[in-house]
Amino acid sequence: MTLRRRFDAFVRVVAEQAERDADFAERLEAALGGEFAPARTSRRKRAPAAFDPVAAAHDGEPTLRARLAELSADQLKDMIAEHGLDPTGRANRWRKPERLVELIVDRAVERAQKGRGFGA
Repeated sequence: MTLRRRFDAFVRVVAEQAERDADFAERLEAALGGEFAPARTSRRKRAPAAFDPVAAAHDGEPTLRARLAELSADQLKDMIAEHGLDPTGRANRWRKPERLVELIVDRAVERAQKGRGFGA
């Protein structure tokens, strides 16, 4: 193992220990002469979806569209994120609710019909 990798591993272990142990973090700050900035939090969490679009799609596409029409663009994006309806992430840049509704309807109806060919 190279010196750089060994040093990187050492620093990583010290940083992980400082995150777990507040007393160790205080002693480390004192030894290094200053306070450390707190660790960055993860990305912004989206709000929970208003309802499950796949379950609503079982009631029919018109019902699903009517329920989606009541939601704002942010609420539609929350739904897309929670239910994994856009794995590419391209819908995050969309602003028009109509476009978001089309994506949700297409994916929800597709998922609701999945496996129907094997049913009785």
